[in-house]
Amino acid sequence: MPVYTWDNISKLFGIIVVILILVLGIVVATSQYFEYIPKNYRLIFSFFIIAYAAFRLVTIYNKPKYNKNE
Repeated sequence: MPVYTWDNISKLFGIIVVILILVLGIVVATSQYFEYIPKNYRLIFSFFIIAYAAFRLVTIYNKPKYNKNE
């Protein structure tokens, strides 16, 4: 049976948020819903959204692990 600690729950929530942000970036870049925005602006904006998702993923992965005995 898995042990549910706050670190595991927060890491799982962070990964879910990263996936949602990635989906948002892909939708902004490829969806027909945003046709009123010029294509080059949509691509630039979606690039920054996807870069932010990558940044979040790296910060979740590199989160410092503190020694529980201290």
